[in-house]
Amino acid sequence: MKIISTCLSAVFLFIQVSVSQQIYVASAKSKGIEQFLNENRVSTAFFVYENSFVTANKFDKSKLVDFINQNIPNPNATGIAVLDCEGPAYKKLFSSSLKLREESISMFIDVIKTAKKMRPKMRWSFYSIPSREFYNLDSSWKNSNIKLAKLISELDFIAPSIYILFGDSEISRERTKEYFDGNIKFSLELGRKYSKEVMPIVWHRYHPWNKKFGDQLIPAPVFADYISMMQNIKYGNRGISGIIWWHSEEYNYRMRSTNRIYSDEYRNKDKDEVQYEIFNTYYKEIKRKLR
Repeated sequence: MKIISTCLSAVFLFIQVSVSQQIYVASAKSKGIEQFLNENRVSTAFFVYENSFVTANKFDKSKLVDFINQNIPNPNATGIAVLDCEGPAYKKLFSSSLKLREESISMFIDVIKTAKKMRPKMRWSFYSIPSREFYNLDSSWKNSNIKLAKLISELDFIAPSIYILFGDSEISRERTKEYFDGNIKFSLELGRKYSKEVMPIVWHRYHPWNKKFGDQLIPAPVFADYISMMQNIKYGNRGISGIIWWHSEEYNYRMRSTNRIYSDEYRNKDKDEVQYEIFNTYYKEIKRKLR
């Protein structure tokens, strides 16, 4: 989910799709996206990127305090907030070195405690905790996340990253389901242990890691199928409480001169119209699938 430092924050939009489950759509400031929001009467929550609270790989408390005061000025603000830290500090959470791991856990706890103290009526979490895994959904992966117990207990909800890594032409739909099941059921297991709701973070493009399909739009019916699959996953009697749908369309537009996929999508087209159409297409398909 990394984006460049000039993009300071994202907003999440609430869409009610069932009594027990919700979808939150990440938004940026653009006329096309704002039109989509207004037409669908969605409400907002908040997202904070690493550059807003980290300096030289250390927690910069004054930076976070300033950022929250500037961007969430209401001390009684409510909603969902996700802190996104994917740099060296995140990697140290899974270090074999106890010292490095504990240092990083302590830093993450300081970050979220500061945020929660400043805006106590908001619900806070960290992106991709527990970590995402595709190939080795085994005890080693689970144990590396179980060691984050002190941090997980501080989260208001669990937000694992469940990005789409492969197209249907590369792996079977059953293999994709195994990927969803393994990651989401483990998050639900942790959620039961620590009394936390689970809301996976998804993206409507294939992960850039994929050399064949990376950055391309996932077909809307397929994306809707994936969301439906996630919403049907259970661990015992527990299921996810919602889904956070992330995107970086404003960043994509800025990067169109260096990215062929984005260049093709926006060539000779109005930016706001393109973004409006993207969201409407996916939103309609998701609503159709979840009726």
